Amino acid sequence: MSKYKMSIRQNRNVQDLVVRIMEQKGLTASEAVKDSVNLETHRLALKSSHNSFALQTWGLGYKYVKTLANPIIEVEFDALQERLIADIMEKKAVRKKTAVFFFLLRALDPLGYNLPP
Repeated sequence: MSKYKMSIRQNRNVQDLVVRIMEQKGLTASEAVKDSVNLETHRLALKSSHNSFALQTWGLGYKYVKTLANPIIEVEFDALQERLIADIMEKKAVRKKTAVFFFLLRALDPLGYNLPP
């Protein structure tokens, strides 16, 4: 297990993703991030060529974006989650933080949010 601390203070779209997962699943911010990194979201993130676009345009259809009271999140990922994140980093040529954002984005697919494929 490895701890990862990320600040999303400057990224209101990602805060909104986290809050929506928290609300839908009854999780804390840390649990929402951890829960989003799994084999299914990995598959969806790899399959999509629009992750960056979807992340940038997230929230345009909403009247307001939901934010976190504390936008600094510490998560403890297990070995499988670390491998999944590393795979996205390599195959999508992104940093760890962005890879985690892609997982968060794709975690909303099964929750009924309409995202570009």
